Amino acid sequence: MRISWLILFLVALPAWAVCADPVKTDLEVARSRLLAVVRADARISAADCDRWVNTLASDGSWPDLDYDDDRRSGWAPRMHWRRIRDLSFQSATGQVSDDPMPDAGPVIERAIRFWIDEPPVCTNWWYNAIGIPLEMGPALLALGTELDARLRDGVIDLMNHPPGGSSLAVDDGAYSQTATGQNLVWLAWIQLMMGLASENEAWILNASRQVSDVVVVTTEEGIQPDFSFHQHGPQYYSGGYGLSFTKSVGDIITVVHGTEFSLSKAAETVFLEFVLGGQGWIARGDALIFHSRGREIARPFRGPSVLGKVAGSLAEVGMPRSDELRRLGESVRGDLPWSDLDGVKMFYRSDVAIQQNRRFSISVRGTSFRLRGGESGNGENILGQYLAHGAHAILRHGAEYQDVFPLWDWRRIPGGLIAADAELSLFDWGMGKPVRSGFVGGVSTGSSACFGYDYDFEGTRAKRSWFLTDEGMIQLVADVSDREGRDLVQTLNQCRAIGPVSYLTGEGIVTAPQSLDFNDSLSSVEHDGVGYVFPESRKVRLEVETRVGSWRTINLTGSDTPISDDVFSLSFDLAPDDHEGYHYFVLPGALSDIEGSAEAVRRWKIIRNDADCQAIHDTRENELLAVFYAQGRVTLENGFSLRVRQPCTVILEFGAEGLVIHAADPTKSLDRIALSVSGSRLDLDLPQGSLRGKAIEPVRLAKPSE
Repeated sequence: MRISWLILFLVALPAWAVCADPVKTDLEVARSRLLAVVRADARISAADCDRWVNTLASDGSWPDLDYDDDRRSGWAPRMHWRRIRDLSFQSATGQVSDDPMPDAGPVIERAIRFWIDEPPVCTNWWYNAIGIPLEMGPALLALGTELDARLRDGVIDLMNHPPGGSSLAVDDGAYSQTATGQNLVWLAWIQLMMGLASENEAWILNASRQVSDVVVVTTEEGIQPDFSFHQHGPQYYSGGYGLSFTKSVGDIITVVHGTEFSLSKAAETVFLEFVLGGQGWIARGDALIFHSRGREIARPFRGPSVLGKVAGSLAEVGMPRSDELRRLGESVRGDLPWSDLDGVKMFYRSDVAIQQNRRFSISVRGTSFRLRGGESGNGENILGQYLAHGAHAILRHGAEYQDVFPLWDWRRIPGGLIAADAELSLFDWGMGKPVRSGFVGGVSTGSSACFGYDYDFEGTRAKRSWFLTDEGMIQLVADVSDREGRDLVQTLNQCRAIGPVSYLTGEGIVTAPQSLDFNDSLSSVEHDGVGYVFPESRKVRLEVETRVGSWRTINLTGSDTPISDDVFSLSFDLAPDDHEGYHYFVLPGALSDIEGSAEAVRRWKIIRNDADCQAIHDTRENELLAVFYAQGRVTLENGFSLRVRQPCTVILEFGAEGLVIHAADPTKSLDRIALSVSGSRLDLDLPQGSLRGKAIEPVRLAKPSE
């Protein structure tokens, strides 16, 4: 088999370079860009290609693949087409090796014919309709006219009408396979490849229209009004399906932008804001906030590099806001030590708060009865029922949680308040465990925030609030109870152990460079540049140990090969009726020594911490941050008071010119909030409809009278 010099030339170029040639038609430009995008994603080994050429059986199968595999996840026959894809690119370009490669043409055709004659069928429709065609398309495009026309047509027919009852049915311009969100975009990507492989412009245009129709702001599955992402119902999935959506739509825009096949301007505008105003917040370098990933937390992590690639490619093809896109790409790839983000964003549609700055990232996730807290599916995420219920992630450099999840004690999720003997049961597709909470959410000034959670899950209740500042996080917890009278565990963090651990006792500072199992009173702990401070010395459990596990622990189809790593865990036990309440501080990288961390917390004054209100006064920034679960009042030391008549979250910024009021409704049920600020009453109208839960526009008041 010989491959034309044109394909060799085009695939060797970056995706954006081909648009510089004015002679090429739009179809040629799109085909060349698509080949470059797919080739850049492929990890092709010349040694593997040689082995696959030499081991293919005479009937066109590979003996090491189980074609009768009945798994719904990690389906083995998909590798048949991935090998064909890689052989096609290696045969077409020869870029992965300087050594001559045996003619792969007969091998490729024999492998394709095997599949066409009797295609294996997976019990999971996704592999039949999406997973396999995603591998077929790149192979067809790489082979071009060198592939026998009958085989090409046979492959296209299988992509259009896959076995197992699924069908694109692209001839009439609509997809008969029911799909939404990311699944629909995958189907459009498949149709785009089919159209480019067969030079069917109607198919390409239909794929573009389908994507334009799904890249919209919606309250259904897809991009939410706050630019988070939902899939499988009202379920937060920005780092799972949302990342795949980013990759697929970004690649399609990279392929067709500036041609007659371009997406609509409205779709391109929405997608840019989704990437920069949504997806950029969930990444820190090459790490993702773990509670954004959904059930994909049960898979080995390959990083958000696709976000960096998409951002860079969009900048190169001339999309607006190219400087922001380029810098996002550089930060995700590690070319910059941090992103441009500096502040706190409330994703009010997903009950998530995320803080990003140059020194650290902290994120918090809750779940109300309006959302689904997570899912198991295909045997994945079988222990993760608490992931969406008060979990927080603390990141500085990005390696903190790298593939540590098979080694977790899943009753000690970072931020979790969980019964010590809680049953960790499966919760099926898109359902989550039943949630009773109606009050979840918060408000941000842009640089600080408060986030409240009227926690009521699996028999445990508590008022829990997180206050996010430029130096770290304060968590307040009150009104704790458990309907079954179980002992509870509050976890501050559980992550990879990186470097020594120091802790401060009444006798001074102790540094433990290796294993550690400490269960006694402490006032502060420091690990990997993060300080944990207990203003009132508290008996805590501090562990550093080497743990051994496997992905099979949390994914029934995962590898059972043992893995090990050192794990740091910090938690404390609670009686089930600890109504007194408690609080602690997390200071990531803000201070250089453990004693300094303990001193730093003096800037924050705890004003209230009870069943009705949790509030702090940041004396350095002169801000009052309050979470009201019911009507009530807070009063500062100088006599200034704030009274509210409905549940809400409020931040007051005091300045020489007066004050600024920020407020939001975490119940997402109110029309307005009534406030009294040192005797002056205000009625604040709240956003409605799909914007419920969003903060009001800041209200500025002249300095109130004493």
